[in-house]
Amino acid sequence: MARYSLSDITINPWPQVRRLPDGTWERVWRFVLKEDVPPRVDLTSLSSTISDRIIADVQAADQRLSDVGQHDLVVCLRRIAPCEITATVLTRQDGWSDEFYYATYRLFTYIDECVGTIDTIEGQPRDSWRPWRR
Repeated sequence: MARYSLSDITINPWPQVRRLPDGTWERVWRFVLKEDVPPRVDLTSLSSTISDRIIADVQAADQRLSDVGQHDLVVCLRRIAPCEITATVLTRQDGWSDEFYYATYRLFTYIDECVGTIDTIEGQPRDSWRPWRR
């Protein structure tokens, strides 16, 4: 049997989720990239594309979630510094729902692939987070 110690555990600081007046849930992620966001990257258009991809991923991962649609999860990317962005995730379901854990990790992957290589997520090195952490 494998032995574990406290040093094997990494606690990731998830941003607070808050309920908005209209009943949706909001969580804002902060990412620092290894390089400036390329000028060619249209974050508004990419937000929509990433939202659609994550919804398709969630639907494919679990047939019970086939009714998850574009109003159930929305991602809004925003540049806040040359190499720093936020990703606001709005969901109709509680932001701590299991399916949205999976969606969050897909978000990380898409940002890394489509915007630029992530250096930190919420102040922690990228490799401390799934899907990169082993």
